[in-house]
Amino acid sequence: MLCNLRNSIYQDRRNKAALCYDFPADRVLIEGLERMQQYFLNCGSGIEIPVVRVMNTAHFLATYMLNTPCAEQGDYDRMIDHDIRERVLVPIVLIALVAMLKRTDGKRAKECRAVLMENRSEDFYEGVSLYEQWLSGAIERYDEEAFYIDVMDEINSLREQTEQLIKENVELKIKIKTMSKEERPVIHVAGNYIAEMTINNDIHDNNNCNIYATEAPREQSKPAETKSSFPTENDYISLVAWLEKQKSQGVDYYAESGYNRSKMCRELSDIVGWIVDQNSLRKAQNR
Repeated sequence: MLCNLRNSIYQDRRNKAALCYDFPADRVLIEGLERMQQYFLNCGSGIEIPVVRVMNTAHFLATYMLNTPCAEQGDYDRMIDHDIRERVLVPIVLIALVAMLKRTDGKRAKECRAVLMENRSEDFYEGVSLYEQWLSGAIERYDEEAFYIDVMDEINSLREQTEQLIKENVELKIKIKTMSKEERPVIHVAGNYIAEMTINNDIHDNNNCNIYATEAPREQSKPAETKSSFPTENDYISLVAWLEKQKSQGVDYYAESGYNRSKMCRELSDIVGWIVDQNSLRKAQNR
């Protein structure tokens, strides 16, 4: 159940570059974790910090806390323990999460940070203090809306599906209503000609019957398709590489879409000429 909740509100980023792409302020926290790792080595500790895992877990908890009512401190600790799956890493995730919330604007972020900091051990407070020293001089901050990116992708996708169903339902009702009022034609086809008459008119006895013949339209040959530099259909690995190349050339489709992944995929579909599925694209980006 927790796994389903996690996937619905936050999608793991596959590496440090992906984290910093969606959350620019992560760069400072990642550098802080790398300094923490060096500190452990200097102290002779055998703890190894999987930076990407720690940051993904911290982001998941931040997203959960900012989108739900306050829970007990122990509940959050257990969620971290379940997600990171290594108890020795739980305080490291907490320290990174506390630093993340400290750099997030908004009253809710302050309340969440206060819950995490309350009645901890002296070792924990010392760890928070040391980590802050390694982050000294950092001015990057998180916008609270940044933690809604994945949540809004899911909401927007569901909203668009609902709106499309409503639109199709309305159009179908209008079409049925229109057809019920119109006289339906009977069409006879002979050779290359089409004869049409109204069912209420008698072709032999009614002078008002509508009879006319038109030559059947001939199928026109379609122009041959030309090769494109765009990724081939359903090749999401090539699409990810193409997007990164476009970004390096100054075209950031994700940013231009207001960081709305579903909107970006709709626009990409028009550009590359095939339907881009946001879930398939996300999986390819997270490999």
